[in-house]
Amino acid sequence: MDKKTTIIIAVVAVVIIAAAAAFVLMNKNSSDDDGYDIGCKLKVYGNVNNDNYLDKKDLSLLNDMIEGKITWSLKEYPFADVDKSGAVDQSDVTLLKKFLNGESATMYYMDCQGDAYRVHYPLTEVFENGKYCAFTQFTSGIDMLTILGLEKNIKYLSDGDIKAGKLDETLYPGLNSQIKGANLKLNADDYEIFMSNNVKLVLLDYRWGAADLIEAAAEDYDNYGMNIVNLPLNRGVNDTNWEDTLITLGAMCNLQDKTAKYIKYLEKVDEKIDEALAKAGAKNKTYLMPYFSLGYDPTDTQWLELRNGKNVFGDVIAMEKIPAFKCPLSSAEIEEFDNNGIEPETLVSYQPDVLVVSCYGYAGGDYTLAKYKEDFNNFAKTYRDIGFKGQIVALTFESFGSLPCAGSLLTLASLVWDQFDEDEAWELMYEYYSTFTNFDGSLKDLKNSKYAPLVYEG
Repeated sequence: MDKKTTIIIAVVAVVIIAAAAAFVLMNKNSSDDDGYDIGCKLKVYGNVNNDNYLDKKDLSLLNDMIEGKITWSLKEYPFADVDKSGAVDQSDVTLLKKFLNGESATMYYMDCQGDAYRVHYPLTEVFENGKYCAFTQFTSGIDMLTILGLEKNIKYLSDGDIKAGKLDETLYPGLNSQIKGANLKLNADDYEIFMSNNVKLVLLDYRWGAADLIEAAAEDYDNYGMNIVNLPLNRGVNDTNWEDTLITLGAMCNLQDKTAKYIKYLEKVDEKIDEALAKAGAKNKTYLMPYFSLGYDPTDTQWLELRNGKNVFGDVIAMEKIPAFKCPLSSAEIEEFDNNGIEPETLVSYQPDVLVVSCYGYAGGDYTLAKYKEDFNNFAKTYRDIGFKGQIVALTFESFGSLPCAGSLLTLASLVWDQFDEDEAWELMYEYYSTFTNFDGSLKDLKNSKYAPLVYEG
């Protein structure tokens, strides 16, 4: 992530994903079909009914198609061609039964660019009692594999802003001695390095490309079998985000019981947001979201991140999950600032109701609560001094821009709207950290941690 202080403005786009009709050489698809939306979060072929689970309902619907009770349409049922043969037939039933029985097989999934790739099913088998290992480009990949109980298989993490060996021991106990650093922007040379170091699972992030590595792994799949999961870790790409990635990984690993808990948690949070916003007086609030990193000068020029729908930072997506938050800038203004930058004084001239400051790096062990508070207070005072009159709150990027986002949403909203029950919001946030991470403190501990939102009182 660029460490320039940045304002991220949510851009809503209609996303068209081209689905593949026929599996061709290596493990990528080509297609001349009309584009269409893929609305479900579970992106594996075999998810016949387009929900969040791979189960007997998919098998029943698939049998109805084969028996002619239902006509198969690629547009309506994009994942019904389980084996990617170009037809829906008995071989698809045979393969789907293997998935449901947890038997070894080849599974296909649709990545965030609409291409189909294959992985070994279940992915848990590729580790072979510690002989093989995994790589992730961001700590959100560690979070996902922690939910699945597979974090002990991670050996490599990209050396980005949070480096291997510098992980927060509260969230990632024991992993600093286990995980090594690797290149952030991967290429074909890294495929050879990974292969020589027994890496079998690679969790990628669209922003950093790695097209050469993907192609090399695809060409050599029948030889080595490196499993590339090209789905977002902490951003949204083509209407796919980290929720889709975790749910898809759960199916790939035959660990849907683990991801089912997260799905139910997401549903509960969505319900609470809808209930609160439906209450009388929950008025819309305008916001802007500047970034800052510890030690960064808050008076430097702000840069506007224009997102075209293909690549949206996770905290922008989080803000969109609370529809009562609105951006006060026009599309033309967003484009102008994206090209030319924006001074803090110009930002302040819009006087949004809330500045939601996104602080990057909390997953790193050097990011302490004391330093977080000190830098945030200095940042917020700078904006008060140049005339910003609205509320100023802060959340760390990793607690708001990926898996923990659902736990932080209601807590943030309770700071802005009276209609959100503050105690209930904190309980939900605590439920996330106590259920899906290694955090073992109390609710009081969570409130006094760097994972919690900060409010500027000045």
